[in-house]
Amino acid sequence: NCYQPNDRSRSASAAPSRESLGLAHADVVFAGFNASWKLNAEVLDAWARILVATPRSVLWMLARDDDDPVIGNARRELARRGVAGERVVFATRRAEPDYLAMFGAADIFLDSWPYNAHTTASDALWMGCPVVTRLGETFAGRVGASLLHAVGLPELAADGRGGYIALAIALARDPD
Repeated sequence: NCYQPNDRSRSASAAPSRESLGLAHADVVFAGFNASWKLNAEVLDAWARILVATPRSVLWMLARDDDDPVIGNARRELARRGVAGERVVFATRRAEPDYLAMFGAADIFLDSWPYNAHTTASDALWMGCPVVTRLGETFAGRVGASLLHAVGLPELAADGRGGYIALAIALARDPD
């Protein structure tokens, strides 16, 4: 029911504690694990609005290493949008079992657009982390919605930027 096949034999390490990942201070952890080249001003605007509306949340992103320019760039751009730097946390690359285990510490995966997560969204769903996506107009912008439909969660594919923001905020405010 989805164009993207997945390998059911992959395994994950034991889920690390939020404390060990630098996430202990957050009530809600939004994972933005897409490659940094998928980010743009509109996505960062939306993520900032979500974070501002959920003050005890953090945005958890990936970086190649501790010197990756995405760390400073993302913190600077989100600070320009009203998000304190300490609310943007980074994890560096790791082996696949350890990477998959990280999703156990995330509450909600925030997708990007116009190029959605593909394998990363599959990874999140595989590990039980809900994905909030925005339905795009192209194949690359509809992969997140395709995956959500395949797993029976079509309601997590928002139609438009406003719906995406509202959905992420509503989920973050409802721990159940």
